[in-house]
Amino acid sequence: LAQVCSVYGLLGTMSITSPRREITEILRTVQRTVFQGRVRIRELFVDYDKLRSGRCTGAQFRRALDLSKVFLPDEEVEILENRYRSDTFIRYDDFCDDVDSVFSVKYLEVTPRRHVDIPGTPLKRSSRSAAAVHNPPLHAVLHRLALFCQSRGVVVKYCYQDFDRSHSGCVTEPQFLRQFPFHKLVSQVDIERVLDHYRESDEKINYRALHDDVMEYGVGNIMKQPFPTSNWSPSKDTAEWTSWDYSVEQRLMAQVVAKRIRLREYFQDFDPLRKGYCTVGQLRTVRNITGLHMSEEDTDHIIHTYSREDGCICYEALLAVIEAAFTNTSLEVNPTAKTEMPNVWTTFAARRSYQKLAAHEEQAIGQIEARIRDRVSSRRVPLLSLFQDFDRAHEQGTKKAVQEQHCSKLQFSRVMFTQGFELTNAEVELLAKRYCDKGNNYWFNYHDFCESCDPQWDIAIARQQSDLLAMNRPATCSKYFTRRGQVVPLTPGRGPGTPGRGPGTPGRGPMTPGRVH
Repeated sequence: LAQVCSVYGLLGTMSITSPRREITEILRTVQRTVFQGRVRIRELFVDYDKLRSGRCTGAQFRRALDLSKVFLPDEEVEILENRYRSDTFIRYDDFCDDVDSVFSVKYLEVTPRRHVDIPGTPLKRSSRSAAAVHNPPLHAVLHRLALFCQSRGVVVKYCYQDFDRSHSGCVTEPQFLRQFPFHKLVSQVDIERVLDHYRESDEKINYRALHDDVMEYGVGNIMKQPFPTSNWSPSKDTAEWTSWDYSVEQRLMAQVVAKRIRLREYFQDFDPLRKGYCTVGQLRTVRNITGLHMSEEDTDHIIHTYSREDGCICYEALLAVIEAAFTNTSLEVNPTAKTEMPNVWTTFAARRSYQKLAAHEEQAIGQIEARIRDRVSSRRVPLLSLFQDFDRAHEQGTKKAVQEQHCSKLQFSRVMFTQGFELTNAEVELLAKRYCDKGNNYWFNYHDFCESCDPQWDIAIARQQSDLLAMNRPATCSKYFTRRGQVVPLTPGRGPGTPGRGPGTPGRGPMTPGRVH
């Protein structure tokens, strides 16, 4: 415009004033253009410098800027020339170093421990939340946007990254409005406030600065709210269990026998050379794969007992102790020795673990059971069927149901309450100490409880066995219906007849007394 006015002699009648930018702002504009286009600006200057002296003329400098698609006003180009001028030449080498700093840092071989930022970090726009505080309407809009993003899980920068291929942090105004996620929640006036606040000099909208401000509002006003916490800590279980009387190897052997686990095959998968050793991690893997219930204290005991100096575990020695329940390893020395098969007491340590009771607790439990036994006998309460309603496995009719026969302590309390047994919490806890036999105070063995407190226990068991036999009895042909679902005609004096032979057969006419066809 200034050149046009000078040609027509209009400079005297009008004055053109433009804001003067500093050298850092001009370099930032060049860096933004080069970074967005991934331009190698040094290669454009090298073509004019055959001797690689790092210098060029002013005309060559301007021509290289035009080739790099960096379009600056003549005043700003003169500022750059004055900044990098040396005698009559321009030091383009220093100019390229300043521009390329947006990508990387030079001379890292001298300072290898220097922190290097992500390319494009100098171009990131600064946060504008401080300026928004002095603008109450805009401050309220940003706070609402932070609440919406926090409650709906919206990340502002992810909405515009598809339009920002060069990762400059800016998009055009139509692109910003197209992807704005809260059109129905924010008025048009508030959107205009956001656009005016985050508009850059090139008429683009800085969505990254909006994202940073929204996150700052969210972290400062929402995320700092105290979360509800509980100071409750579970009390330590001081009860003593009968399973503690067995060694770790005996408890492990009981689980292996009960589940029929072939431990040797699992260990040999990690020992291709059959050396009889494995690592601690492999031992824990076998424990998890086989489903063996071993606490960390039991695992540490196995590691400490069967490990050697380098930390490997001798699983052969452990298997020799466990497999003694199945066979006798010294049969070649004593061939007439009798090998006993595993029995119910071999797996007792894995199936039952009762709590050790004091004498006064045994006496109190006996009194509670006597009171329950009298009420069951007088009112004929079917205890077993009531507990089986809570036994889901029993309803499915699986073998596991017959083996488990447990319910939770809360379910036991519900059954007793619905049948009118006025048991206090202390009495329920005493009964749980007697009949919780899984090594915890949760699973209640209602089978043993009914056997102890139900006088009609034998009759109930016999009835269930007869029901099972009736269910497994093979089906027989019906005497009243044919295979096609038709009713078998009745012969007087002889009961149901054979289809198609007695009187009254469909299609044979009316029934004639005493007549046989």
